[in-house]
Amino acid sequence: MRFLKLCALGSGLLLIVSCGKDRFTESQSFAGQQVSAQTLNHGYEQYMLNCYACHGGLQSKEVAIFGPDLGGGTQRLNQKELADALVYPSKQVAQRFKSSLIITGDGRSLSGVITETTENDLTLVDSDNRIQRNAKSNIQSSRPLDTSPMPDKLLNGYSKQQIKDLLRFLESL
Repeated sequence: MRFLKLCALGSGLLLIVSCGKDRFTESQSFAGQQVSAQTLNHGYEQYMLNCYACHGGLQSKEVAIFGPDLGGGTQRLNQKELADALVYPSKQVAQRFKSSLIITGDGRSLSGVITETTENDLTLVDSDNRIQRNAKSNIQSSRPLDTSPMPDKLLNGYSKQQIKDLLRFLESL
Protein backbone atom coordinates (compact mmCIF):
# COMPACT_ATOMS: atom_id res chain seq x y z
CA MET A 1 0.00 0.00 0.00
CA ARG A 2 1.18 3.53 -0.77
CA PHE A 3 -0.21 6.71 0.66
CA LEU A 4 0.36 10.41 0.35
CA LYS A 5 1.57 13.07 2.77
CA LEU A 6 0.52 16.70 2.53
CA CYS A 7 3.03 19.35 3.54
CA ALA A 8 2.02 23.00 3.79
CA LEU A 9 4.41 25.38 2.10
CA GLY A 10 4.80 29.01 3.11
CA SER A 11 3.16 30.17 -0.11
CA GLY A 12 -0.11 28.49 0.85
CA LEU A 13 0.47 25.61 -1.55
CA LEU A 14 0.40 21.99 -0.53
CA LEU A 15 3.19 19.62 -1.43
CA ILE A 16 2.04 16.03 -1.89
CA VAL A 17 4.69 13.44 -1.17
CA SER A 18 4.36 9.68 -1.49
CA CYS A 19 5.36 8.01 1.75
CA GLY A 20 6.18 4.73 0.09
CA LYS A 21 5.44 1.28 1.43
CA ASP A 22 3.61 0.39 4.59
CA ARG A 23 5.37 1.27 7.82
CA PHE A 24 4.10 -1.89 9.54
CA THR A 25 4.33 -5.34 8.01
CA GLU A 26 3.35 -7.44 11.03
CA SER A 27 0.73 -7.19 13.75
CA GLN A 28 1.91 -5.95 17.14
CA SER A 29 0.78 -6.42 20.70
CA PHE A 30 -0.13 -3.44 22.90
CA ALA A 31 -1.62 -3.71 26.37
CA GLY A 32 -2.17 -7.43 25.82
CA GLN A 33 -4.10 -6.98 22.55
CA GLN A 34 -3.00 -7.87 19.03
CA VAL A 35 -3.26 -4.98 16.59
CA SER A 36 -3.10 -5.75 12.89
CA ALA A 37 -0.50 -4.19 10.62
CA GLN A 38 -3.38 -2.88 8.49
CA THR A 39 -4.86 -1.00 11.47
CA LEU A 40 -1.47 0.47 12.35
CA ASN A 41 -0.82 1.53 8.76
CA HIS A 42 -4.24 3.18 8.52
CA GLY A 43 -3.51 5.03 11.77
CA TYR A 44 -0.12 6.09 10.43
CA GLU A 45 -1.80 7.48 7.31
CA GLN A 46 -4.12 9.56 9.49
CA TYR A 47 -1.13 10.78 11.51
CA MET A 48 0.77 11.82 8.38
CA LEU A 49 -2.24 13.65 6.94
CA ASN A 50 -3.42 15.43 10.08
CA CYS A 51 -0.79 15.44 12.83
CA TYR A 52 2.59 15.53 11.08
CA ALA A 53 2.62 19.24 10.24
CA CYS A 54 2.67 20.23 13.92
CA HIS A 55 3.99 17.13 15.69
CA GLY A 56 6.60 16.27 13.08
CA GLY A 57 8.53 13.20 12.14
CA LEU A 58 8.30 10.31 14.51
CA GLN A 59 11.99 9.49 14.75
CA SER A 60 13.89 12.54 13.52
CA LYS A 61 11.61 15.39 14.71
CA GLU A 62 12.70 17.33 11.64
CA VAL A 63 9.38 19.09 11.12
CA ALA A 64 7.90 19.62 14.58
CA ILE A 65 8.06 23.26 15.48
CA PHE A 66 5.64 23.59 18.36
CA GLY A 67 3.50 20.49 18.74
CA PRO A 68 4.40 18.19 21.63
CA ASP A 69 6.11 14.91 20.88
CA LEU A 70 3.42 12.25 20.69
CA GLY A 71 5.83 9.38 21.31
CA GLY A 72 5.11 7.79 24.66
CA GLY A 73 1.74 9.54 24.87
CA THR A 74 0.10 6.39 26.17
CA GLN A 75 2.64 6.26 28.97
CA ARG A 76 1.38 9.69 30.09
CA LEU A 77 -2.29 9.23 29.16
CA ASN A 78 -4.62 6.24 29.16
CA GLN A 79 -6.63 5.49 26.01
CA LYS A 80 -9.66 7.50 27.17
CA GLU A 81 -7.52 10.53 28.06
CA LEU A 82 -5.70 10.33 24.73
CA ALA A 83 -9.00 10.17 22.82
CA ASP A 84 -10.30 13.06 24.90
CA ALA A 85 -7.19 15.13 24.07
CA LEU A 86 -7.78 14.53 20.36
CA VAL A 87 -11.48 15.43 20.47
CA TYR A 88 -11.18 18.32 22.98
CA PRO A 89 -7.65 19.67 22.49
CA SER A 90 -8.22 22.79 24.62
CA LYS A 91 -9.63 20.91 27.62
CA GLN A 92 -6.20 20.58 29.23
CA VAL A 93 -3.22 22.37 27.67
CA ALA A 94 0.25 22.49 29.17
CA GLN A 95 1.39 26.09 29.66
CA ARG A 96 4.25 25.77 27.17
CA PHE A 97 1.78 24.79 24.41
CA LYS A 98 -0.86 27.47 25.00
CA SER A 99 -1.44 30.02 22.29
CA SER A 100 -1.07 33.76 22.74
CA LEU A 101 -2.88 36.61 21.07
CA ILE A 102 -0.76 39.54 19.96
CA ILE A 103 -2.11 42.84 18.69
CA THR A 104 0.46 44.81 16.72
CA GLY A 105 0.80 48.58 16.55
CA ASP A 106 -0.75 48.55 13.07
CA GLY A 107 -3.80 46.64 14.35
CA ARG A 108 -2.97 43.12 13.14
CA SER A 109 -4.06 40.21 15.35
CA LEU A 110 -1.62 37.33 15.49
CA SER A 111 -2.08 34.10 17.39
CA GLY A 112 0.23 31.20 17.96
CA VAL A 113 2.71 29.69 20.36
CA ILE A 114 5.44 32.04 21.54
CA THR A 115 8.70 30.24 20.84
CA GLU A 116 11.22 32.94 21.68
CA THR A 117 11.35 36.23 23.52
CA THR A 118 14.43 38.44 23.38
CA GLU A 119 15.07 41.95 24.61
CA ASN A 120 13.82 43.37 21.29
CA ASP A 121 11.68 40.69 19.62
CA LEU A 122 8.90 38.22 20.25
CA THR A 123 8.65 35.19 17.96
CA LEU A 124 5.58 33.04 17.56
CA VAL A 125 4.60 30.12 15.37
CA ASP A 126 1.05 30.01 14.09
CA SER A 127 -1.09 26.95 13.37
CA ASP A 128 0.24 26.86 9.79
CA ASN A 129 3.82 26.55 11.14
CA ARG A 130 4.63 30.09 9.97
CA ILE A 131 7.29 31.74 12.10
CA GLN A 132 6.52 35.38 12.81
CA ARG A 133 9.13 37.60 14.46
CA ASN A 134 7.77 40.88 15.78
CA ALA A 135 9.61 43.84 17.25
CA LYS A 136 8.42 44.35 20.83
CA SER A 137 8.21 48.07 20.05
CA ASN A 138 5.47 47.20 17.50
CA ILE A 139 3.38 45.11 19.92
CA GLN A 140 0.40 46.91 21.38
CA SER A 141 -0.73 44.00 23.58
CA SER A 142 -0.05 40.35 24.22
CA ARG A 143 -2.05 37.90 26.29
CA PRO A 144 -2.08 34.14 26.75
CA LEU A 145 -5.11 32.21 25.57
CA ASP A 146 -6.54 29.15 27.27
CA THR A 147 -6.79 27.32 23.97
CA SER A 148 -4.63 24.81 22.21
CA PRO A 149 -3.25 25.63 18.77
CA MET A 150 -4.62 22.23 17.74
CA PRO A 151 -7.89 22.92 15.90
CA ASP A 152 -11.14 21.95 17.58
CA LYS A 153 -13.24 19.48 15.62
CA LEU A 154 -10.16 18.23 13.78
CA LEU A 155 -11.57 14.70 13.82
CA ASN A 156 -15.13 15.61 12.82
CA GLY A 157 -14.61 14.28 9.30
CA TYR A 158 -13.18 11.00 10.55
CA SER A 159 -15.09 7.76 10.73
CA LYS A 160 -15.09 5.89 14.04
CA GLN A 161 -12.75 3.35 12.45
CA GLN A 162 -10.27 6.05 11.40
CA ILE A 163 -10.22 7.43 14.94
CA LYS A 164 -9.69 3.94 16.38
CA ASP A 165 -6.86 3.31 13.90
CA LEU A 166 -5.20 6.63 14.78
CA LEU A 167 -5.44 5.84 18.50
CA ARG A 168 -3.96 2.37 17.94
CA PHE A 169 -1.11 3.91 15.96
CA LEU A 170 -0.44 6.48 18.68
CA GLU A 171 -0.34 3.64 21.22
CA SER A 172 2.44 2.06 19.18
CA LEU A 173 4.76 5.06 19.58
